[in-house]
Amino acid sequence: MKTKEITAASHPVDVLKDLVEMSGLAFDPENEAKMRAITDAPAPAPPEKKKGHVSPTQRSLKRLRDAGWLAAIVEHFNPHVMIRQDLFGFGDILAVNEGLGVLIVQTTTKSGADRMRKMETPEILPAVLRCLRAGVKIEVHGWSKRGLRGERKLWSCRVVSARLGPTNDAIEWIEESA
Repeated sequence: MKTKEITAASHPVDVLKDLVEMSGLAFDPENEAKMRAITDAPAPAPPEKKKGHVSPTQRSLKRLRDAGWLAAIVEHFNPHVMIRQDLFGFGDILAVNEGLGVLIVQTTTKSGADRMRKMETPEILPAVLRCLRAGVKIEVHGWSKRGLRGERKLWSCRVVSARLGPTNDAIEWIEESA
């Protein structure tokens, strides 16, 4: 069997041609020209990022910082299980304000109802109640475009705050004006 040295400088078509010839088959010269045209063509440019796309988390960060809060993202991506993990299972942002205390925010592009149900699940509820009992404020920010029919739609934030229920073992949700 014939052997031939392949280097990093070898053209992919030459490598393929050598492999075909070493196997005892004939390499079609017409296909060689087509293959060279394909492999020598410049690679397509990566898709451009959408201009003006801002995540709900970034919108809430700006909203909080503009209101005087010291805020940081506390959710992270876990590459081992390929999921985003929130602080205590429900928080995307942790914010601190000397006069107002500590705030944990869950952000979403929806009304926030699904996030509120998530916080009431048996897995997450104990952490939510513990935070509320410790004096931590909890909000859900639901971002969506709103506006009159025929008018330009603008991003608006629906803010819903959690507070302890009368028995201290349940959550009550209070909608605030945004």
